Amino acid sequence: MLYCGLLCGVRSPLAWAGVHRMHHTYSDTELDPHSPILMSKWRVFFSIYKVPTIPRKFIKDLLRNPRVMFFHKHGKTIWLTHFVVTYFVFGPIAIAVNFLIIFYSYIGYGVLNTFGHDSGGPVNRFWISLIAPFEGQHRDHHERSHTKS
Repeated sequence: MLYCGLLCGVRSPLAWAGVHRMHHTYSDTELDPHSPILMSKWRVFFSIYKVPTIPRKFIKDLLRNPRVMFFHKHGKTIWLTHFVVTYFVFGPIAIAVNFLIIFYSYIGYGVLNTFGHDSGGPVNRFWISLIAPFEGQHRDHHERSHTKS
């Protein structure tokens, strides 16, 4: 899953998890790294928001995980190697498929983050699950993560 996640977002799984945990902790407040309520919806929709730093408290357990750290340290090399190998195995179509995976992943994250919240916070939206199975249960996802904390 770390490999697939890396290919979808071209970001470190350590960074992704930290941002996700920040989002859950600070949902729709000034500290939420991608609140569609407080930030331009287009930035959230296209996943082009920036998170300058992730406080250590959000990732300290992951810093001890050798698999997460391997993908964090070598993510760009893994990503580039994947592109080169798939190109040589499948030809030019592999480049198009790889870019489509990235494009649709960014749009998918953006749709979930943009439409999975309204002025009252996280919401469930059935139609999101039609695009990305089970992702439309965003309010439930937030509630479950808060009960585990």
